Amino acid sequence: LHKGEPLIALQTDPAQVDYLTWRSKRSLQEIDAQLFAERMTLVWKVRPLFQMVMFLAPGEESHLADTLDSLGAQFYTDWRLTVIAGFPAPDAVFHELAQLRWIEADSADDRVNAMNALIVEAGAGWLMLAPPGSVLEPHALIRCGDYVNLHPEWRLMYCDDDQVNPSGEFISPRFKPDFNLDLLRSTDYIGPCLLRTDALRETGGYSLLARAETYDMALRVLDQYGEQSIGHIADVLIHLPSAGDTTGNEENAREAVMQHLARQGIQGRVEEGYVAGTHRVVYERVSNPLVSIIIPNRDKLEFLQPCVESLVEKTSYTAFEILIVDNGSVDPDLLDYYEDLRQRFPDRVQVLSFNADFNF
Repeated sequence: LHKGEPLIALQTDPAQVDYLTWRSKRSLQEIDAQLFAERMTLVWKVRPLFQMVMFLAPGEESHLADTLDSLGAQFYTDWRLTVIAGFPAPDAVFHELAQLRWIEADSADDRVNAMNALIVEAGAGWLMLAPPGSVLEPHALIRCGDYVNLHPEWRLMYCDDDQVNPSGEFISPRFKPDFNLDLLRSTDYIGPCLLRTDALRETGGYSLLARAETYDMALRVLDQYGEQSIGHIADVLIHLPSAGDTTGNEENAREAVMQHLARQGIQGRVEEGYVAGTHRVVYERVSNPLVSIIIPNRDKLEFLQPCVESLVEKTSYTAFEILIVDNGSVDPDLLDYYEDLRQRFPDRVQVLSFNADFNF
């Protein structure tokens, strides 16, 4: 197990036992750090700058300390942390170290202006909105730098994550898929991610949709650069705080999806989802093309009848036809059913004969 990981969960939750076992087998070894360093020296063409930005509210100073500790332990040192808060820096270190910066911003407009200024200053670097208390794995940034060099087409990269509770226990892992358009339109499964700052500038800068900012910016990057610009690192590199309100603004999240659909020229509406943090895109059809349903059959009334009856009784889409390809049936009950279908659905059901050996 990683140093400091408690064993209390081993006695209570089998899923947590599995996760801690998985983490123990993924723990970083000294040889791994050496390999990363060799790749950085011999393979990398660029050394990206990673700008971490944190909005801090009064009382969250202890969470800030957790994030600072994890940044100080990074194998890769080309990072910056900017804290945006409505009060002065609690420690002079923010005015003394080049890697740290503190910006006082009281209003929402001030925060947006501060973010856009950072995006401009960062040049072609990368930016992440880090929730207070976020803890990065020591190899997180050097691994991200590796992927920056491996995939110059990426404009956004995200990783798997979990939560760290007040006891320091890592819980609730989220093993995310590679890019999934329909899932992204339904929920912000990407979460905290690194965005290339030049891409943010070209797509309109910092989002105005409060508590759905990253979601909105990810959708804008998608629309501007395409699916190939979004990459997934299949590793748990960031641990998010489990305490406090971690939900976003669902109304603004739906607005972000609506704007995305408008940019794509897709007609539809975005409704509230069935569970918190999700929504459902209802697409509007611009036409009703005919759907032909082909059913091969030979003397299998017990299979055919429930299939056909369920189609005509339960299908809300009306532009469809059923083509039954009969392969030499002789069962009188089945032949009677064919005649019944012809009488009931003369415009929807056809029975076509195929006089050969049965073959799907």
